[in-house]
Amino acid sequence: MSKHWQKLVLPVVVLAVLALALGACAQATPVPPTNTPVPPAPTAVPPTATSAPAPTKAPTAAPTKSSAVTASEVQQLLIDAFNKEDRKLALWNIQPGLGTVMIEYSYRIAMADKAVQNDDWGLAQYELKEATEIQEVGETTRPNNADLLKNFEHTYLDKLAKDIEAKDKNAFNADFPKTLDGCNACHQATGHPYVHVQPPTKEPLDILKFTATEPGKGEEEHAKPTIAPAPNKPLTWAEMVKMVDDTFNKVDRRLALWNIQPGLGTVMIEYGNRIALTKFAADAGDWGMAQYQLKEATEIQEVGETTRPGNADLLKNFEHKYLDQLAKDILNKDQAAFDKDFDATLQGCNACHQATGHPYVQIQPPQAMPEGFILTLSTSEPKAPEEEHPATSSQPSYPSTPPTLADAQKLIADRMNKVDRSLALWAIQPGLGTVMREYAYRFATAWFAAQAKDWGMAQYQIKEATEIQEVGETTRPGNAERLKNFEHAFLDQLMKDIQSQDLNAFQTDYKNAVQGCNACHEATGHPYVHVGVPTEPPVDFLKLAPSDANKNTENEEKENSNNAGSFDAAAAFATYCSVCHGDKGVGGVANPNSEDGTIPAFNTAEFTQEFNTAQKIKDVILNGSQPEKAAGASGAPIAMPSFKGKFTDAELDALVAYIQSLSK
Repeated sequence: MSKHWQKLVLPVVVLAVLALALGACAQATPVPPTNTPVPPAPTAVPPTATSAPAPTKAPTAAPTKSSAVTASEVQQLLIDAFNKEDRKLALWNIQPGLGTVMIEYSYRIAMADKAVQNDDWGLAQYELKEATEIQEVGETTRPNNADLLKNFEHTYLDKLAKDIEAKDKNAFNADFPKTLDGCNACHQATGHPYVHVQPPTKEPLDILKFTATEPGKGEEEHAKPTIAPAPNKPLTWAEMVKMVDDTFNKVDRRLALWNIQPGLGTVMIEYGNRIALTKFAADAGDWGMAQYQLKEATEIQEVGETTRPGNADLLKNFEHKYLDQLAKDILNKDQAAFDKDFDATLQGCNACHQATGHPYVQIQPPQAMPEGFILTLSTSEPKAPEEEHPATSSQPSYPSTPPTLADAQKLIADRMNKVDRSLALWAIQPGLGTVMREYAYRFATAWFAAQAKDWGMAQYQIKEATEIQEVGETTRPGNAERLKNFEHAFLDQLMKDIQSQDLNAFQTDYKNAVQGCNACHEATGHPYVHVGVPTEPPVDFLKLAPSDANKNTENEEKENSNNAGSFDAAAAFATYCSVCHGDKGVGGVANPNSEDGTIPAFNTAEFTQEFNTAQKIKDVILNGSQPEKAAGASGAPIAMPSFKGKFTDAELDALVAYIQSLSK
């Protein structure tokens, strides 16, 4: 087989472009002692199948030894633990999967389009850059999809970036629909045809103001500095613990796990929604809700202070100058003072954006309540501020013998698996407030999907809601049992209704689940968080259309038909092959890091000569292939995975015959 045809590729990736999750929920149970063990919580996203986490293992399989561990050895253990995605470790397992990533991704893509239409080129450029960066989080947490995600970026987002830099609206408007088509092709190819995106018609968040701005020049990427090797000297117990804890406490974006933590762009999406909700709640006299939203805004800001320490002082000063004043107005229930201070806060936001080189990010008073699709406001009272109690710690005691390599492995595994919010990296993981923003979106979308008889979409949304809830069970273990009980009492029943495609039962059980949500809020001291049956879809760029639920939810990726007579080879090709090889195999899809830069087409003489028997085509489908890497390429080319077990023998013969017909 020639090197060129080793690049035959069939994709296994999902770019499940979903919409921004807006919601609010909270918990009142204090965090348990910091040494409380928690089980890893699955946050998988299709097409990655999630199974129960295996027993915890140490981050490396280095052999144990009885001599004292050295600083060099501990450093290597930490580098491995922080750079190698391992979802058997709780801290890795709760990092955003593609479903969560694509919530922000879709928001950014929609905002880029709206910015271009308003000649706000600077904002469009910023939104597209942020979309690329959040996609890279998915490449880290779902490494099996990294090459295909990167290929999507080079095929579509790079073109949009050039259009924006050239301020070419006509070219952008031609390339933007192609980008959405690329998204939908990926959804189709990975067995998620119900995730269908369409052009947005309104802004996802109207607190942003569009004005004509200029794009900047593309930024050059600089290689990250390397980590200096630690000395090869034995460590005491105190030195080893400090070395490990320092890695969990000090931001180091050379380490993958730190690098994927939310930056200010991601933080400010939630921040903007919280600030807008604070205004609507105050206007409604819902002072308890206003107080809660402002507290959550402050807490998510503190995530940004941790992950972007260079901006920490600026953010903290903003909090004391503006948010503290709003908090006083809320406590006093002083509407006039609140309105005056809210306007000042927005001016402060824009001054901060201007000072940090983002003048195109301009905030204005919100016109519509961000979570109006599911949240309802009423009147409520604020609470007296809670006193902060500094954490107490006792002097640790260590064994008399020096720590060994096995001791270091165990310590790092324990830090990875046990919630300890005295460690910075654990402290910034999503709490229930952040978790419930996504939860609310998914819950609302499931309602409208069911009304449209889009049962596949409804099923997907409930599954994703369950999985993001499990993140909260990990980070807030004091509420884990309550959350799990809610899942079994309400979500399990909704899933049964979806699988049986029983709309009447779904509507009844959905309303029961809404009541269950509000009962939970009441029980945890947050009665002002009141949800209802949603009145409108959260976003307008998801197209809902009739689809069937998957009856086998334990294995969504494998949907082989036992009836070869019903197999449609053309449909199978469109589902599994066309996203990379083009419609009917005409090619045209880039593979930037391969020798000739493209994924091969099937309608050429070269293909016919190289694959002159059905068995040759079948072998590649079953075994996959790895194209040659181009000289000087920075990343790996897109490889074709094995599809062994995906088709029956009869189905595979039919698919091969169809591929052969395309070359005639």
